[in-house]
Amino acid sequence: MAVAEDAVNPSPPPARIVVVVLALVRVVVRALLYLVFATSWVFSAIGVAMLVARLFWGEGSAPFVFLLALAIEAVKVFGKFILVVLVAVVLCDRFLVQFVSGSVSEFGKSPFEAGMEEATRGLFTFFHIVALGFFADLAFIPLIVTGILVMILSSSEDGSTSQGEMIGSVILDVGFLGIHAISFFLIIPAVMLGLLMKGQADRKAGLPVADC
Repeated sequence: MAVAEDAVNPSPPPARIVVVVLALVRVVVRALLYLVFATSWVFSAIGVAMLVARLFWGEGSAPFVFLLALAIEAVKVFGKFILVVLVAVVLCDRFLVQFVSGSVSEFGKSPFEAGMEEATRGLFTFFHIVALGFFADLAFIPLIVTGILVMILSSSEDGSTSQGEMIGSVILDVGFLGIHAISFFLIIPAVMLGLLMKGQADRKAGLPVADC
């Protein structure tokens, strides 16, 4: 009878295994965050370059066409890769919940949730800088709206591009350029720096971190 009960309710794994599992999850989550924000930074850089190329050389120029093709391929590659990683993490999390069931009940969350909470504590270390960046983004939204309205109101009936549409397009590009530039130079670097500082603090405390 005792053997049957043990088979139905297996004893939880040793505490050392649970610690190792949670440590590995922490490393994976932080590496995933590095990948997501690094990808966002690359896309912001491509966005800035595309807008500059469009402003100075036009949509039919070689630099703009090259950057557009690069952006499309980057979206395909990074999108698929991140999707695969996320699916793998979720599936592993479901397995880990079964593996360490009963041993992490004191945390009140799954291993992935525990690792995510631990890894993202440094996400908004520089919250004031991130907030400043978002407020600065708001200043460019009226430019985007103005550019769209100017383009709509200046559209010609014969299908040709009017001078008003060109002006509206420039205003629109300046608005998007400002938002991309703020993300590239301010918001994403501040978030990444916070994660790196948290990683350094964990390394000094003897916790495993992702060396990215």
